[in-house]
Amino acid sequence: MAYYLSKRDKGILTVLINEYISTGEPVSSRTLAKKSGLRLSAATIRNVMSDLEESNFLEQPHISAGRMPTDQGFRFYVNQLLELGELRSKEKNNIDKNYCRVPLEFDELMHETCRVLSFISKYTGIVINPIYHHTIFRHLEFIKLNQKKILIIFVNNRGTILKGTIRVNEKVNQAQLIKYAHYLSNILMDLNISQARKVILKEMEGKDTRHDKLFSKILKLSLKVMDKDPGTGSIYIDGKWNIFNQMNFTDIEEMVILLKAFEEKNILVKIMDKALSTEGVQVFIGGENKIKEIQNCSLVASSYGKGDDICGTLGVIGPKRMNYSKVIPTVGYLAKRLSNYLKLM
Repeated sequence: MAYYLSKRDKGILTVLINEYISTGEPVSSRTLAKKSGLRLSAATIRNVMSDLEESNFLEQPHISAGRMPTDQGFRFYVNQLLELGELRSKEKNNIDKNYCRVPLEFDELMHETCRVLSFISKYTGIVINPIYHHTIFRHLEFIKLNQKKILIIFVNNRGTILKGTIRVNEKVNQAQLIKYAHYLSNILMDLNISQARKVILKEMEGKDTRHDKLFSKILKLSLKVMDKDPGTGSIYIDGKWNIFNQMNFTDIEEMVILLKAFEEKNILVKIMDKALSTEGVQVFIGGENKIKEIQNCSLVASSYGKGDDICGTLGVIGPKRMNYSKVIPTVGYLAKRLSNYLKLM
């Protein structure tokens, strides 16, 4: 949904969010009157804050408190108000200095990338190298179980057999299924799963596929079967306690849930998978994170890889009031730095 805010509204919202990021405390109209630079009275600012609250950009934790940004307010701030540029030379040099000490060995490189993410951001750094990047497609079969059900069998280079079933309304015969399987096996042979996913997605966009409802369903299920690969790959995490120093937990159970998420590989993979299929830095704020364990946090993440081949994801998890102007370019720069190193290996 598009929202129109006047220049004055945007100015007040920007100053309020910057102040909230800095202090972690609800911001009063008196504070904004001193710091906004807009030469507005506290009464005028209160009226604007009230309007912003009504539009769900701000919220008031209790009647006598100032205001704090909602998830929607933070999203508008990141999308519309935040001025992002490249990291300063000093910050890049600081990152490069850390990398200079790293032997070009994969595991150490990943550990160091994660450590630098946490050190620079002051939040929790995560790097994931999914095992399916190294999983090579070998064979695919489609078997008609009955008039309404088809079995898909996927075999990879590790000998792992993954299965899935699909219910269909269309008439189908085994000869047709063999034809589909033969076609896909030929175009996917010897691709890693990341590459195979791209090929299947491209097939799904084709005009012929859109007209063939059965083949379209089979392609969709094939993607799901590939994602059942039981290996989670290598996961690196650093600074997990940083986030607890930055967030004001009022509920001990909430803190335990977040700590448990940092210990569970499958949860971390789900969190970081959000950035796997898209290039560039992505920001997920609060409730935008569909993983319940981090719905009170923000995630800034990016994919990394060798050329066009995406290898994994890296990112930072922190409070919703994280310093986005610093974290976003830091994550972007480290993703490029790691990708460049991988090209040399």
